[in-house]
Amino acid sequence: MFYPNQEIAPFDVNGWIKDPTRVTNIMRALTKDKSLADYAFTTGPANNGAVIYDEILGVSDITGAIAGRDVAEIADGAEFPQVSSQMTTPKSDVVKRWGGSDSITRAALIRGNEDQLRSKIIRIGNLVTNTVDRVALAAINAAPVVSSVLEPWAPGKDVVGDLFGSFALVEDAGMGYAIDTAMIHPQDAQKYFLGRKDVREQFPKENTGLNPVLSRSLSGLGDVNWVKSTAVPRGTIYALQREVSGSIRDEEGGLQTNQYFENENHTWVVQAWRSIVPIITDPKSIVKITGFATA
Repeated sequence: MFYPNQEIAPFDVNGWIKDPTRVTNIMRALTKDKSLADYAFTTGPANNGAVIYDEILGVSDITGAIAGRDVAEIADGAEFPQVSSQMTTPKSDVVKRWGGSDSITRAALIRGNEDQLRSKIIRIGNLVTNTVDRVALAAINAAPVVSSVLEPWAPGKDVVGDLFGSFALVEDAGMGYAIDTAMIHPQDAQKYFLGRKDVREQFPKENTGLNPVLSRSLSGLGDVNWVKSTAVPRGTIYALQREVSGSIRDEEGGLQTNQYFENENHTWVVQAWRSIVPIITDPKSIVKITGFATA
């Protein structure tokens, strides 16, 4: 396995592309810790190409609260108190495969053109990763998440106060959720946070060790971890509780690759894909923040 700062020996470039395992491991290494979706959500299998899951929409879905019923002391030989008569209707979704391919000539390989090869592998891996992130955000947009529509963040507007107010829509709903992660487009992070002195003054004075996918420049603002990604649409912030809101279910266990040789033009083709389905199990742990954009 090599990493971005490691060289590929010229004599090996033409050799390792013929090894499916090595190509897969290299592409996974080069895209490690770059996925917004894999950071924000849990991961799990999608057996037989589909997933059945429960969607929690309210306190009753969690506690099953019925008037006058609650957890109680249980005497020896007594029945357990029935605290819920509700049965949620399971939801289901199917796996879809997302991927692409790129090619490199045999001549480039036998001449040890590792720069071209590395560039193509990084590009296709990043494109697949970014697409998975967009698919996950589309699932959020389709779910009945909490909505917070703000007034534009003109100069002097209390940006941090607006954030806390939006987070409170989730945290004060009595469902036990706590916002700890926020996702934003990099240009919005610069325009509304990093580019404003009044907001920068509210940043924590010290940064602690964070996951590489996190944005250090926004560390701790609003007491949450910030993730910057171009997959997030401009003018939108998604705030949620990490590893609670949903899951990325993967039928094949992560990023997969395949390569084959085309005799007609002496070209190697490298394919990469993920077979996934994002599911949003706790939509009320997510708040979609909009309306803050200015001209």
